[in-house]
Amino acid sequence: MHTLILFFFGLVALVADASPAPSANDPSRAIEKRSARTANPGGCLEVQGTSPSSGQYSTLASAVAALGSGITSKCIFIWPGTYTERVTIQYGGALSIYGYSINTGIQADNQVTITTSENSSAAGNLDASSALHLYGDNYSVWNINIKNTYGAGAQAVAVTSTGNYIAMYACGIYGYQDTLYAKSGYQYYSRCYVEGADDFIFGTIACNGGGSITANNRASASDPAWYVFDTSTITAASGWTTTAANYLGRPWGVYSRVIFQKCNLGSVINAKGWTTLAVGATPTYEEYENTGAGSATTSRLYETTVTAAVTYSTLWGGSSSWADLTF
Repeated sequence: MHTLILFFFGLVALVADASPAPSANDPSRAIEKRSARTANPGGCLEVQGTSPSSGQYSTLASAVAALGSGITSKCIFIWPGTYTERVTIQYGGALSIYGYSINTGIQADNQVTITTSENSSAAGNLDASSALHLYGDNYSVWNINIKNTYGAGAQAVAVTSTGNYIAMYACGIYGYQDTLYAKSGYQYYSRCYVEGADDFIFGTIACNGGGSITANNRASASDPAWYVFDTSTITAASGWTTTAANYLGRPWGVYSRVIFQKCNLGSVINAKGWTTLAVGATPTYEEYENTGAGSATTSRLYETTVTAAVTYSTLWGGSSSWADLTF
């Protein structure tokens, strides 16, 4: 399965070793205030980590296990707290997971965190190291922060997405190397905050010290896989100062394909824009109508000229009803 991803109106941050939450004056604060979600939306299983009452679950993993093997649409609501666990979701039906929030449109106000500190070697593989592995179709996740706090020195994934029609809204995804593993399928990330250093969006998307934001893997010139960053901000995370230490991407696969369009590219971006990885790669790296201190393209390497932005229909072939494009 191929990966076609749209990262919309998001904040991609580059940091050193620490993984702090966005500060109150973070650009995501400019997003319009939206309604709160401070109670079960209705009919959802509930997760309450502190003194769960009858009918509630103390961990997300136990609530996922209680979903059973059906295919009907279901949902899970998580009360505020930090949940230290690694969770793989393989439910057969559509699933929505909601985190408690007083401001659902602002990721910085999230009050639910799922965290682990495991690298891929200790866990057995990349997928297994994930704090959250979405392994199925028609999943949506709202207002949850997901972290892998292992840090530098090894691959350690926060979120792996393996499936079609996976969407995340106002979520925080934190790590160092390989933070977000967008493995396959149609995926949509809206108003999310992603933090890392090296290849931190990869599989088909990636930054948190010096390194590359993306490491896209595309098998052939006819493979439709594509990373699209639209109306997003690329900046340094709180507590880390650097200039020109990061690249927009490097090719994990020979035919890697990435576009940054209408984004604000901060001074963290190296003037060359893109760098190398796969031997003999002929990547398609594009930029369109970006702004910011790192947006000048006169010194870019490996870049393909583009004259228009990528649209939803171009990316997903007109099949976008599964994503909330109004969020």
